[in-house]
Amino acid sequence: ASLDVHTYLDRQINGVPDPLDYNLADVEFSGNPEWEGITTGDEGRAVLPGVYPNIPFRFSAKWKQGSSTINKDYVVFTHPGAYIEANMPFILSTELIGFVLRTNNGQEIGLQNATVELYDIENNLLSAKETDLDGYFEFLGLAPGQYKVNIARKTLKDKGYTGKVIGYDVTTAGNGGYAELPPLKLIRIGDNGELAAESR
Repeated sequence: ASLDVHTYLDRQINGVPDPLDYNLADVEFSGNPEWEGITTGDEGRAVLPGVYPNIPFRFSAKWKQGSSTINKDYVVFTHPGAYIEANMPFILSTELIGFVLRTNNGQEIGLQNATVELYDIENNLLSAKETDLDGYFEFLGLAPGQYKVNIARKTLKDKGYTGKVIGYDVTTAGNGGYAELPPLKLIRIGDNGELAAESR
């Protein structure tokens, strides 16, 4: 069987070609060794032969770094001689990066092993990352949309910290790229429940 693939930048993020979308050239495909060297032309199209029939056949595509297909996994079911049209919309993904800092003798330093959570607009937990030695965290490959980034309540409770700001609401740009969030600055809470300066 064969695939007739159409790849395009889906600027409306609705999964169908629209007048404001544009076709993508030089998209590469994986799923069959025969496809090595086959890329889309200026119209965003390519014909991919050698699709195995009568079984679920998985394939994927990649374009420039910082982009991804809306669906992470494409599957077709074909019969011998079938000619299938495949719609492959791409988006420009966004990276959210930031730091969690703590006060130490009047200086701000990174807070290691703090859990930072990523939620969608409906408060569904999408991902959780721990900060590194410098207090750095990142969420990669995000589709354009609205997100919430928060320090986990358990981290604040277990480590004994609080802060004026413990999270942000973020709307990522449709043109992708990366966004650095303002640092999340935390202060130690003393044993008596009051704010206290942290000592070494």
